[in-house]
Amino acid sequence: MSLGFYLFPSELETKKENLREDLSLAKRALAKIKGTSFGFKLRAGKNVASRHQLNFGLDYFGRRGLKDTQQTWKFDSFGQIIATTTTTSLEKGTRDNLGFYVDDKIQFNSHFSLNIGGRIDFIRTSNLTSLGQKISREDKSFSAYLGSTWQITPRLSLLANIGRSFRFPPISELFYSGLTGRGTVFGNPELQPEKSLNMEVGGRYLHPDFFISIYGFHNRIMNMIQKYPGEGEDYFYRNLTEGLITGIEGEFTFWGIKDIELLLTFHHLVGREKGSQTPLNYIPPDRIVASCRYTPGSFWIEPRLTWSAAKNDPGPLEIKINGFFLVDLVFGWKFNNHLNLMIIGQNLTDTVYRFSADEKGVDAPGRGAVIRFAYSF
Repeated sequence: MSLGFYLFPSELETKKENLREDLSLAKRALAKIKGTSFGFKLRAGKNVASRHQLNFGLDYFGRRGLKDTQQTWKFDSFGQIIATTTTTSLEKGTRDNLGFYVDDKIQFNSHFSLNIGGRIDFIRTSNLTSLGQKISREDKSFSAYLGSTWQITPRLSLLANIGRSFRFPPISELFYSGLTGRGTVFGNPELQPEKSLNMEVGGRYLHPDFFISIYGFHNRIMNMIQKYPGEGEDYFYRNLTEGLITGIEGEFTFWGIKDIELLLTFHHLVGREKGSQTPLNYIPPDRIVASCRYTPGSFWIEPRLTWSAAKNDPGPLEIKINGFFLVDLVFGWKFNNHLNLMIIGQNLTDTVYRFSADEKGVDAPGRGAVIRFAYSF
């Protein structure tokens, strides 16, 4: 049995300035959010009748004293303050999340095992409005999963998983209205929790010289919460009728040549809103990463290549971006069992690209280098 606690006071500050065409300051906005997060995790497990590996746990997450203060100053062309406003959308915001789970791994024989589990959560969220009115809501959910592994041969295995999950809107999506790093957002206290049905199938093959795995998945998300743009830099939250995310991903590793290891990974995802077929936010484009690591002794060198397709189907908060090809190079030295040195040459061809299609994103760094020391004991 294990028990852990945590306590985390936090403060977030966001600042924004608007300039006129002559670069004089027209408006300055400052938002501060304070609060304290805390909780505990209890874990325990027991082997039952040699075939069952039973685990259970209790989680609690809480937030208290959540408060925001937002100030705005307007300036004339001479830099003098002509108007000041102070607003708040969070006052004594709280959140309590208590969850209990239990799962069991059943080993029927050397070829087949089954994982089954369930979880129940109780959530209470509240906030005081600027008028002193208390808004609170209580939610609860039951989620579960069922997974199986079939060892067809000592080297080949198949797996299948199905599960139901929930995501409750946090305080920021429900009640916070104000400045963020990407514009002004407006909370929606009417948001419903997301519910999803997730399915996955895949296979793995382990050879003395290589390993290969491939997985396909289909996620159906009911009441999916999505941020969407309004006028200017205003953003709002709403529940979609349903979102669908499907995809395939895989990995290939080869170590059949002495001192050499080859690695290849890839993914392909598609995300759409059901019915309208509108693309969802933040679905990454197709990507392939390949590397070759040569380790003749305590020294190693690893060239790494990354290919990413263009993003031609941006979501509501994204823009189209071009595909790109990156070349990185890693040098490493293992001094002893405790100390490692790594020198990473990044984007050696100095390619101009955007890693994310976020409309507020910027170009990724150009050619550069990173030096890392790692000491473990």
